[in-house]
Amino acid sequence: MKLMIKLYAGMACVLLAAFSIAARIDTGTGGLPPKNGPHIETPEETWDFGSIKQGDVVKHVFLIKNTGTDTLKISNTQASCGCTTTMVDTKNIPPGGEGKLQATFNSAGKMNHIVKTIYIYSNDITTPNKTVQITADIQTQPASVHAGTMSSMVHLDGIFEGDCATCHVDKGRGLTGKALFDADCGVCHGPKAEGKPGPELTSASMLHYQHDDYVRIISGGLDGKMMPAFSKANHGPLSDTEIKSLADYLTETSKAQGSK
Repeated sequence: MKLMIKLYAGMACVLLAAFSIAARIDTGTGGLPPKNGPHIETPEETWDFGSIKQGDVVKHVFLIKNTGTDTLKISNTQASCGCTTTMVDTKNIPPGGEGKLQATFNSAGKMNHIVKTIYIYSNDITTPNKTVQITADIQTQPASVHAGTMSSMVHLDGIFEGDCATCHVDKGRGLTGKALFDADCGVCHGPKAEGKPGPELTSASMLHYQHDDYVRIISGGLDGKMMPAFSKANHGPLSDTEIKSLADYLTETSKAQGSK
């Protein structure tokens, strides 16, 4: 009889321990324990707006989840192009909580298939730079704000004026080096998959120059090409110091690619 009591008591302890573990594991993370520290997750990695008309302004809300154990702090959100703006409803998401990121895409002057990347910067230790994307197929309208120019992508008064300045000037103010390149130059020299018109950063046509060549090209542009003059002496937005920082970054990137 005593043996039976001990067996039942042992089984009860095992069951109690199992329920205790299950209770700790069941945190709304799909049966897995929460990760230590803040952890960002986005159920949707990509949102396709489908076919839209040129000039349409469309919006989508991405859900941001914190599946970690500490407060997730969103420090900044930024899109790969000035045509896309972002806004979060909260910058501090508690463990198990959710936030919303609204992406607004203005298709004015855009055409064909586009892909825009949105960067979410947070205190997540493993993924401090989380990305999501929006895509769309843009149906060109007969009248375009960019019509009559060389590429149908350039503003009538140049890429440093009007709406184009939001991509080619405003985002890079106060930045240097790689940060300046990503903010302003990446608009044209980013991934071809995103519909960027210029050569990609790591292409041979971008990285075969010397430092002085980069300074000369960025400052004065290229005749017969879509590359404009960026120096203030040529009515562009960049100072000599900013141009030198870009040349330094491109030279370092070229050396790094050459060593692979």
